[in-house]
Amino acid sequence: MPAFADTYDQAGNLLEHKHYTPDFIDDQHLERIDAETVAIHSKMGNKRQMMKFDESGKLIRLQIFFGLDGRGGMLDDTRYRYDPRGREIQEDEFDEDASLAAS
Repeated sequence: MPAFADTYDQAGNLLEHKHYTPDFIDDQHLERIDAETVAIHSKMGNKRQMMKFDESGKLIRLQIFFGLDGRGGMLDDTRYRYDPRGREIQEDEFDEDASLAAS
């Protein structure tokens, strides 16, 4: 059995990602919110991830919420910055109240 299995739609967009291990299967379902935002729902850990991308496709924000609906409170909020050459230069983590927790 492969370690990963992915399902795509006809346009080539990832719809489902399964990660197989001897102990569990993490089944993640992807939902495109808009052109820059993807939500990932995972029953493993009962969480929802929101990923925001810039126009060049680089991840600029990752938020993780408790609960599959995303209404159970924020667990993590990370924002990324890049230099003009597209290399990541900064990663900031914020608390639930949007205070900078780590940089």
